[in-house]
Amino acid sequence: MLTFTTVLGASGTLIASAAAGKILSHYGKEDLAKTLNILTHAGAYSYGIYLCIKVIRLAAGTFLGIF
Repeated sequence: MLTFTTVLGASGTLIASAAAGKILSHYGKEDLAKTLNILTHAGAYSYGIYLCIKVIRLAAGTFLGIF
C-alpha cells in the first residue's frame, strides 16, 4: 500500500510540474520552466534509484539472510 501511495504521489508531482511548466512557458518564463523540469526529473530519477536499491536490499535480505 505504501508503494502504491508513493507512486501515486510521485505521478501527481510530475503532472503538476508539467502543468506549471506549461504555464511558465506561456507567460514567457522558458528558463524557469526548463529549470523546474530539470529539478523535477532529477528528483524523480533519484527517488526511483533509491526505491530500486531499497527493493534489492530487501530481496537480498530475504533470500540471503543478510542486512
